[in-house]
Amino acid sequence: NNNDNKYDDDDLDDLDFDYQPIPLDIEWQPVDMLGRAQIQTIDQKSQSLNALSLSSCPRWGDKGFPASPDKAGVIHLYTKVIDTSKKKKFQEYALLKNEPSQHVRSCIVQSNRQSDKFFIMVDDQIYGKFSRIKIQPMIDPTTKDQVFMPIRTFFPVNNVV
Repeated sequence: NNNDNKYDDDDLDDLDFDYQPIPLDIEWQPVDMLGRAQIQTIDQKSQSLNALSLSSCPRWGDKGFPASPDKAGVIHLYTKVIDTSKKKKFQEYALLKNEPSQHVRSCIVQSNRQSDKFFIMVDDQIYGKFSRIKIQPMIDPTTKDQVFMPIRTFFPVNNVV
């Protein structure tokens, strides 16, 4: 088959191994349908994840509903939450389980305990160990404008026929 050595996250559900993810707190600033940042942030505590993806330019095979590259500063957040329905205490934090695809302006991911560390992958390179990361648009310190780069995408940028 032509999968280019990629596998579907759902394939992991059938594997028999003992994986204990560290609980992560995820806080983000959502955007509205026009890409404008909202004032109130959303905070999800103690999330056990199989996957977390943050991207500003969609790639083929991305899960969820990717952000449009023509909306500056919009980041696509996608998570795959491990079913923790046994833990009634955390049911109030089920937003990412029910709505795993979010469009955000900024996102903070941190471990519950500072001693717990995690790795991140950026452009196919692994970095870490981190206990906290913050992802946000880069702002030019002198002009206060968002820094951007023209990036080629195979997705339609505008709905022009």
